[in-house]
Amino acid sequence: MELHHRSGVALAQAELAFGRNAELRDAARRIVRDQQQEIKQFQRWLKSNPAGVTN
Repeated sequence: MELHHRSGVALAQAELAFGRNAELRDAARRIVRDQQQEIKQFQRWLKSNPAGVTN
């Protein structure tokens, strides 16, 4: 899931670098912001729930 979000960030960053449409650039900014927050959330969850640990 993290790779999926990182790919979305990369595509949005390409839009910010090369896009000219203001509406799409605004959407790209939101995508970068939101996806980066979700990546951090995934990383925190993985850190607190390591693989192989059973409850």
